[in-house]
Amino acid sequence: MLKTLIHLDSIDGIHNYDTILKGYHCYNTNININKPIRNIKEISLKSLEMPIFFNNIRSPNRSNLFNFTFSNSALGFYNISISVTIPEFNYNNINTLLSALNNSISSAIITYHGVTFILSVTNTYYITINTNCNIIILNDSILMNYILGFVSNTYSIGVLSNLIITTTNFYCLNIDNYIILYITNLNSGSDTNVNGRLLTFKIPLNTITGNILYIGDSNTFNQTISITDPYYILSSLNLMILDRFGFPINGGNANFSFTLGITYDKQPNIIKYK
Repeated sequence: MLKTLIHLDSIDGIHNYDTILKGYHCYNTNININKPIRNIKEISLKSLEMPIFFNNIRSPNRSNLFNFTFSNSALGFYNISISVTIPEFNYNNINTLLSALNNSISSAIITYHGVTFILSVTNTYYITINTNCNIIILNDSILMNYILGFVSNTYSIGVLSNLIITTTNFYCLNIDNYIILYITNLNSGSDTNVNGRLLTFKIPLNTITGNILYIGDSNTFNQTISITDPYYILSSLNLMILDRFGFPINGGNANFSFTLGITYDKQPNIIKYK
């Protein structure tokens, strides 16, 4: 077996059109390999350098969406569905996020005179909804469940009392604890995670927006995939950078670089027939 390194930079790639973000960017790109490599057995991620410039609240993965259904029998409102979005932004303060969310909800329920619905921080790490509605149904979303910490459910109380709903989990503004480097044109049997999301290499996100992420191969962190197709030729790499939920990311078109380690046979594969 032979080993070699190939150093790649998105600045050398041709950007693909992203149907979700509606544009061309370096997080969806194709990079040609000047000298194609045959008879590949394994590919390892050796290093990666990436400026981080994406928001924690983003519309492609709908983490800016908050929706619920309410009934206020005292005011004559039943099963009213409310769906609001907040601006994409890097919210590094929970009060800033809640202010944007409360403003959007206030605008959405203004026609339902007398209805109140306010989110606030409780006991430092929890979020509370205080409303005069007697029934609230919280619907699943990244913002609802993973960022704010609510459990999607139906909550109810007597007509003359305020309904108070408090999260069972801590809120978390930094839910992107890793991102995905997905190489779409590898013939590999190991390019998904346990939930079936597209994943070639997992990139731990151990820095914050505005910094450069760097990871390197080590004894404690090594990622290698096997190539199962004996006829596979590595002549180009079609790359996508995705978030942990499998959605594309707008990284501000900040180019990134990485190095792959290739293990291959010098001799071509010989298929034996009986």
